[in-house]
Amino acid sequence: WQLASQHWLSAPCLDLVLTEINNTVDETNTAAFKMLKLRRDDQVVMRLREEIDAFKRFVPLLQEVANPALLPRHWQRIMELMEQPYDEDKPTSLQNLVDWGIEEKMEGLENI
Repeated sequence: WQLASQHWLSAPCLDLVLTEINNTVDETNTAAFKMLKLRRDDQVVMRLREEIDAFKRFVPLLQEVANPALLPRHWQRIMELMEQPYDEDKPTSLQNLVDWGIEEKMEGLENI
């Protein structure tokens, strides 16, 4: 889980496949839930559930920025919203967007 979630945060948004991410999150969450039912006091499973829940906050953002229909003109507008320079040759990652405060600007992102 840690390798996958770190990859999703650091990979260029254009390379992310939302259906694969959603499936992995759902499958891992279901498996952790089942493991936790079997071993209620398992700290490793509890930590995994916490990490999954923490990552879930990015799902609405991923739905916007992992959209394969986004064109360079959309990314230009996203970067303007984030007050960052746009360079088509330097892809933006989810972590970049989070670091720049995109969660506070979701409404603007949704309008692009």
